[in-house]
Amino acid sequence: MGKKLVIAEKPSVALTIAKALGADEKKNGWYENDRYMVSWCYGHMLQIQDDPANKKWELEGLPIIPEEWRYEAIPDSREQLDKLISLTRRKDVDSLVCATDAGREGELIFRLVYNASGSKKPVERLWISSLEEASIKEGFEHLRDSHDYDRIYESALARSHADWVVGVNATRLYTLGYSSDGGQMSVGRVQTPTLNMIVERQREIDEFKVTKQWAVVKDFGTWKLETGKFRTEAEAEECLRKTGGKPTEIMTIEKAKKKTNPPLLYSLTTLQQDANRIFGMSAQETLSTMQALYEKKVLSYPRTDSNYITSDMEKTFTQIAYKLAEVFCPGLKPQGIKRLVNDDKVSDHYAIIVNRQFLKDMSLEEFRPDEKKILLLVVTRVLASVSAPYEYEETKVKGDTEGFEFAGTGKRELSEGWRGTERSMMRREAKEGMIFPSDIEEGKTYTAEKTELAKRDTQPPKPYTENTLLGAMDKAGSEDMPEDAERKGIGTSATRAGIIERLINVGYIRRQKAKSVSYLIPTEKGKKLIEIVSPRLKDVKTTADWEWRLKAIEKGNDSAESFADDIAREVTELVEKNREGLPARNSSSSGNLIGKCPVCGSPVMDKGRFVKCTNDKCGRSLWKENKRLNGHTITEQELKKLFHGETVEMTLLSARTGKRYQQLISIGKDEMNERYYSVDFRGFPEKKGGGKGKWNRTKASRPEKSDEDSEPF
Repeated sequence: MGKKLVIAEKPSVALTIAKALGADEKKNGWYENDRYMVSWCYGHMLQIQDDPANKKWELEGLPIIPEEWRYEAIPDSREQLDKLISLTRRKDVDSLVCATDAGREGELIFRLVYNASGSKKPVERLWISSLEEASIKEGFEHLRDSHDYDRIYESALARSHADWVVGVNATRLYTLGYSSDGGQMSVGRVQTPTLNMIVERQREIDEFKVTKQWAVVKDFGTWKLETGKFRTEAEAEECLRKTGGKPTEIMTIEKAKKKTNPPLLYSLTTLQQDANRIFGMSAQETLSTMQALYEKKVLSYPRTDSNYITSDMEKTFTQIAYKLAEVFCPGLKPQGIKRLVNDDKVSDHYAIIVNRQFLKDMSLEEFRPDEKKILLLVVTRVLASVSAPYEYEETKVKGDTEGFEFAGTGKRELSEGWRGTERSMMRREAKEGMIFPSDIEEGKTYTAEKTELAKRDTQPPKPYTENTLLGAMDKAGSEDMPEDAERKGIGTSATRAGIIERLINVGYIRRQKAKSVSYLIPTEKGKKLIEIVSPRLKDVKTTADWEWRLKAIEKGNDSAESFADDIAREVTELVEKNREGLPARNSSSSGNLIGKCPVCGSPVMDKGRFVKCTNDKCGRSLWKENKRLNGHTITEQELKKLFHGETVEMTLLSARTGKRYQQLISIGKDEMNERYYSVDFRGFPEKKGGGKGKWNRTKASRPEKSDEDSEPF
């Protein structure tokens, strides 16, 4: 009897499955025993291959709608992909098990690898949402025929193709047709509606007109009452004149006991929101830190959109909660765990919690500062979720002074519950609200210590922070999506951080710090794109419409071919509508001169996504969205300085730590590749009396990415 080849989505998942199956013999790229071989992908291993005929950007070539879809290995995944293909062809492998994530993208990841292998061996599907050993074993006892999930694959493939067609065509169309500086006008089904939300919020702020309002406030020492808002200062002053120094009769006192239930566990989005709100961490910094903790086996899988755990996790979670309470909150007896268990609300992965490994040594001292922050948030949320409800008494008081109504609302804490857990863990003091005296009575009169005028002008909405934008993305269009949609909102928990960073890198938005808060502000380039882009491409309802169609494909009520035809027709109409009357500068041979070539001295021209030396014998180029700068998009101002021989200080993102740092950059001749300029990294000059270190020059010689291996949008 031959072996089953199990293919997981990630190395860590493969290891977990291998342990559950007893496949403990480690090989070079897989685990093995006498029944199973367990290997892995690195997420998506293949990407859509662009036709070389489309390498030249020109309006005449649009729309680009492939008749046949070809795929190629993502460069960093080539070695592991070759191993997977080799394993599928081994004579001792009788069948395969698709063990990628239980969802649309997981299905697509496996099927593309399987198709690339050319294998005809039978495939079974492991469909589980928990990586607990018991769940894995049970899943393998009930493997299903892979054909049961053909429609999910068709839906995933249709989504992938549609995103590519829209992104490639819209990006080229708006770049060639409307870019005034030669820069790329990147367009995407998710990033463009996200940009639109930011631009619209800024428009609301810019167009906001303050409505001046006033109120009269009576201060009784420990409590206050105030009037409703007056639209004119004269009215407010008249009220002040009549009520100042006059006693107030209490007309009504309404008391109500209320409670707030504990929060649910963290999903990736809600954790990113809190990390941004409390610690000022960007969504990408949070995700990178969580990934590091996951790889240290102290945190559960980070890319989850669920706030719940599965039923098979209940016992383990209970043990974790009790252990955490013993160390961090002595006296807390975990309760209400059942409400956190919901198999139907866990798709690929359960909520974010600490793992058993963390329980072995619950000290935070061995972790980096950013890791401590994330662990503190996760532990706090786990303990808060199993605490008692927060209970309080709300008191509403209304009084009368000379015919004018004064009112106020007070709040008295009855039981601090989960809020007390949070305060203890985060070392925060309780915020005291207004508390009315216990002996205040209806019908009695009270004289204020002072009566004064207070401004109550209307306030403009605030710009988005990453916290509020993530929340908006999570909810955007949800009301228009089917109930059983795989994910709601725009983007996914795993991709939203990348979308925000991409909008910054392509120059559509920027971070603007005000005190301790960092706001997301649209640039002129971002505003321009939203002004010219098709309403359909910037509307969050487009994603909702797609989700309806994709869900219908999964159910067999629609076809991928019909969906593809509709997308092709929409894109064709978009191109035809915008192609007419475009200025002559949009010829693919045009561009703006930005400086001199540092190699041959010839003029260098901005060609849109890249700049190129006009001397055919030299012909070196530099891509603006540069891999060697970890995805940083070089701005027009930076390019002009670079090609005038200057060294430019750039803010880059570290791929290792996820943090931003300053780096001096210059360009020169790439000795290893005559097609491209070199990107030289320099240190900072030493300052007298200390400061930044001496010049430290290194060269990044990795080739620029070409059209064939670049992202379409």
